[in-house]
Amino acid sequence: MFKVAEIESSIGVTQAYVARWPGDIRLLDVDIEMEAGTPVLRLEWAIDGAVDAGQTVFVHVRNTADEIVYQDDGDLIGGIAPFSSWPSGAIVHERQPLILPSEVPAGTYVVV
Repeated sequence: MFKVAEIESSIGVTQAYVARWPGDIRLLDVDIEMEAGTPVLRLEWAIDGAVDAGQTVFVHVRNTADEIVYQDDGDLIGGIAPFSSWPSGAIVHERQPLILPSEVPAGTYVVV
C-alpha cells in the first residue's frame, strides 16, 4: 500500500520552483524514491490561483530510443483530484508508483 497524497495550505508563501504553468500552477519539487522495491515519483505542486479545468498531468517513461513504454496521464492523485478542485494556496504532495508493465525489459529509462 502506497501513500499517494498529502495536502497542506500555504497561503502567501513563495518558494522556488522547478517549472510553472498557466493558471498559477508550480511544480515545487520532483524526485524518484524507492519504496518496497518500486520506484515512486514524488511531485510537490503549488496552486496559486484559479486553474483551467482542462489542465492535467502527463507522466511518461521513455526508453533509450525515446519511445514511451509507460504513461500515466490525467488528474492529480490517480485521477481523483483535478487541479481545478484545489483552492488557491494549496500545496499538494503527490506520489505515483511507477509500476512498469511486465513486458518492459530491464534497462535505462527517462521519466518526463
